[in-house]
Amino acid sequence: MQTGNRIEISWMTQPGRLISRMESLADGFHGSSAIAGAAAVAENGSPNSCCAEKAVAVVRDAFAEGVAYGVESVFMEAVDEINTFAPEGECDSLSMAAAVVLGDEVWVYSRGTCQVFLSVADFGGGDSENVVDIESKGIRHLILKPGQSIILLTSGLRELMGSVAAKKHSLLSGKPLSFCLSEMISETRIRFRKKGGSAAAVRLCADSGRMNLPGKYMAYPLAFLLVAAAAAVLALCLSSEGKDSLIRADSTSNGEVVMPLN
Repeated sequence: MQTGNRIEISWMTQPGRLISRMESLADGFHGSSAIAGAAAVAENGSPNSCCAEKAVAVVRDAFAEGVAYGVESVFMEAVDEINTFAPEGECDSLSMAAAVVLGDEVWVYSRGTCQVFLSVADFGGGDSENVVDIESKGIRHLILKPGQSIILLTSGLRELMGSVAAKKHSLLSGKPLSFCLSEMISETRIRFRKKGGSAAAVRLCADSGRMNLPGKYMAYPLAFLLVAAAAAVLALCLSSEGKDSLIRADSTSNGEVVMPLN
């Protein structure tokens, strides 16, 4: 049975030692093969600001009702909405990064100190080949290949950009992306700093194209049971056939009976 590639999306916020200093946030929306999914991270420019929360909510809500067509246009509208409140007042230094994905297409955006980078399955290339450089406020369109991940980071996690730890964990397609992202962040030990950080990731995984079958440890007992059952049914059939033939022979005997004369 042939199946298509599979998109995974995950996000998390890691508090630091002082939860009161937490000024970043991650959020998103899990899509499907026909509905776009989104992930965003943002960081407040000023303490006690709600700009990060508002920014990621705009991206999440723009796709939460299900967007199947015009993905880039919807994303641009969300970015424009964020830019309407961000340049003024306490949001003038808001930083954020966002990614929207549908199938193997992904649209990314970043501003400020938040970073976006591409982690690829080829470990032979240099780190510069694995970084998506997005300096402008525009939206960039990419086509993901199986085994590639887009990773979004706030400033506290920037050391992950193009790092060995990021490659090692983001490419473990046998593990859930949420696990990989958590392990990746744990290696930075950011939880021991005053401020924490937020991260999100989008990964394209290639399905094997095979139906799920029982594991090898269950396959052999199951096969033995099937063979035993077939043998039992065959034995019952043969036994039943033998009895039927004897009954038919006795019942269809047409020989004449000669009685002795007195």
